[in-house]
Amino acid sequence: MLVPPALLSLAFIAATPASPLDLDEYEWRLTRHTRFRYAADLDAIKRRGVLRVLTRNNSVSYYISRGKERGFEFELASAFAEALGVRVAFVVPQRRGRLMSALFDGEGDLIAAGMSVTPARSEKLVFTKPYISTQRVVATRQGLGKRISSLEDLLDVEIHLSFRSTTMQDARGVEAELGRKLQLQDVTDGAEMELMMERVVKGDYEATIVDDVLLGLEQVAGLPLEGTVAIGEQRSKAWAVHPAAPNQPCLST
Repeated sequence: MLVPPALLSLAFIAATPASPLDLDEYEWRLTRHTRFRYAADLDAIKRRGVLRVLTRNNSVSYYISRGKERGFEFELASAFAEALGVRVAFVVPQRRGRLMSALFDGEGDLIAAGMSVTPARSEKLVFTKPYISTQRVVATRQGLGKRISSLEDLLDVEIHLSFRSTTMQDARGVEAELGRKLQLQDVTDGAEMELMMERVVKGDYEATIVDDVLLGLEQVAGLPLEGTVAIGEQRSKAWAVHPAAPNQPCLST
């Protein structure tokens, strides 16, 4: 039986191992979103076939466990990318403070990292509709030996937090309400709230300020933490996109 030349060609191609050049091209296609910087709206995202999500590596937003990507923001962003018909790629800056600059530099299409909506940020970013609201609380270790049940009690506790974060704004609000200064210590190493709570448990910090949702997760995980004092107003969390690329359907979801 004669085999058509076209089938022979297909069989030869299937039996031939991919050359290094083919593998390089494949890697290039998968990672080119990390090599180019651009502000992309919906049309550009669909044309390029990838949604680049700027996020943070923590137990809520995005993490890898047993070789699999996981996290609340990971699930939301993955579902959004699937609805758009594109693949999703997560970009994790070294520090939370780099999220906005990474977006402005064109390293990602949106920020999905539990970002609080604030007036100052709204002047620079375009936020989606909030998907959750959280309350800030002062987290301390169980058995600290100090009674922490009111704002006045916070005057006797050393509180670690980043002076460049919205938690600092909450602390300043408490100071204004009390008319006295709190014992505040600046955390300069970019530690996330989860890490700061671990330091509280270890005794490195007496207290820190965190979202009540994160505190609840750590308590469920077995960490001996308390959060008996709420401070500030509830904060809305939302995704953020580049103001130059507002044509994204996530703005109306």
